[in-house]
Amino acid sequence: MLGEDETLRWIRDINPVTHKPASARPIAKLPEEIGTFGTSESGILLERREAGFPVVVSLRAWVKPIDFLELTAHAKLGRVIENPTETRMPADPEIGALKQMEEEFLARMEREAVLVGRETGNGKRFIHVYVSEKPEAIERLRQAWTGAEGSVSVELGADPQWRWMEGMLAAAERADAGSLPGGDSPAPQSGN
Repeated sequence: MLGEDETLRWIRDINPVTHKPASARPIAKLPEEIGTFGTSESGILLERREAGFPVVVSLRAWVKPIDFLELTAHAKLGRVIENPTETRMPADPEIGALKQMEEEFLARMEREAVLVGRETGNGKRFIHVYVSEKPEAIERLRQAWTGAEGSVSVELGADPQWRWMEGMLAAAERADAGSLPGGDSPAPQSGN
């Protein structure tokens, strides 16, 4: 039915249960549902509060470590929002500029980095990428990001098991219980 790679890519864990979950589906439908999700551009959207202001976290849940084995460092790349709204979110014109800057950065990085998430709010925008730990890739990442206009930051650390991404996905699963890293009140949503 599913091989080892597909299980890791789409299921993550297989745990026995003693009762049938309400969302259970027939095993025969699994490949079809995985095929649909694998081509989807939808992701996971979470909202939390930081210092009383909203912060929106979007995750590209379809990006899996099995597809990027050479990308073993997590980078949190930040930028100050130049003209935030009263809720400390970017205004419409700046959102487009931020996305364009991020797309240009990712194009310069080619296959040496993959975008896995974004955090926007409280006057800041962060993108989370996994990057090769090769010194030339890390140097190129630093140059490509710090060459951007505005006030920027780079935080980088080894994360070969993609623990940051796993932690955020786990937080999305338990958001109903009220625990999202870095905030005080999560509100999960499905999003595009």
